[in-house]
Amino acid sequence: MFNESLKVITILRYLLIIVLFSLPASPSWSSDNTASVSFLEGSAFKSKNGKDWKPLPKGDSLSVGDSVKTGTKSRLELTLPDGSKVRFSENTNFKVEASLFKDEARSFGVKMFLGKVWAKASKAKKDSRFEVKTANAVAGVKGTTYRIDVQEDTSSLVRVYDGEVVVGSLPIGIEGKGREPKYVPGPTEVPGPHEVTREEWSYIIKSWQQITISPKGIASKPVSFTQEEDRDEWVAWNQEKDKS
Repeated sequence: MFNESLKVITILRYLLIIVLFSLPASPSWSSDNTASVSFLEGSAFKSKNGKDWKPLPKGDSLSVGDSVKTGTKSRLELTLPDGSKVRFSENTNFKVEASLFKDEARSFGVKMFLGKVWAKASKAKKDSRFEVKTANAVAGVKGTTYRIDVQEDTSSLVRVYDGEVVVGSLPIGIEGKGREPKYVPGPTEVPGPHEVTREEWSYIIKSWQQITISPKGIASKPVSFTQEEDRDEWVAWNQEKDKS
């Protein structure tokens, strides 16, 4: 009797193992940390090593370490797991440096080498970071709409349309090196436009304000800009997309 019971238990164990191995694998959590290509006009390419470029079609996804470049007359939109939108203009080159979404926490960052990016970040609670980094500055937000233009000489322009953006310098010596995005501490509101030296600096840029950063990392203090001087096809297209 004992031997018969033992046989039954052994058989049940084997059946349980077979069932467990037959069940579909749970999706890896990293699949929730990718940025999906929700819109593509023209052409775009991605690479893991900066050399072997492959077409990036609509519906594909990007993860940490992916480099991307867009072609002439091209536009690319990424949708993040939290619903945020990040769009890139033609002849733009960037790299995904952070992408982590879990519960209410959010951490997303890209490094812009050249071109234009438009970001519409969803509102988030604590422990959330959404950053765009250039060669000499980093912009961090919590629920806002802004754009950054990066020129070939690495100078950049940041314009904010809604909410607030914290723009700060990168510490000397880390340009071009990857790091986990984090807010630059101690932002301050400042009056009047003038350039500041290439030291650690950090400013709060409010709606309809802009800041420029020179190739040497010298920043102008925030100034206002008007809809008239900002009027162009790239801006109009993004604003229309934001409504949808």
